[in-house]
Amino acid sequence: MYTPEELAQAGIAPDATAADCLWVESGLDWLRQRTTLPLPEGVSLAGLPAGAKLFLRQYADCLLYTSPSPRDGL
Repeated sequence: MYTPEELAQAGIAPDATAADCLWVESGLDWLRQRTTLPLPEGVSLAGLPAGAKLFLRQYADCLLYTSPSPRDGL
């Protein structure tokens, strides 16, 4: 599991929280399943290609703003 500090140092989420770390883990799983990018467990976020970092940032943003909230009664 990554820490908010690792996300900030890699430039993925400057004000990262523990929830952001979970979104990034989920995004890495998505990349592992759907791309040929070599992403072993525990890969250094700072060493990721710029496109992968951008994807992880946008992946989290997209899910955060499109997922139904439990407060919505869904």
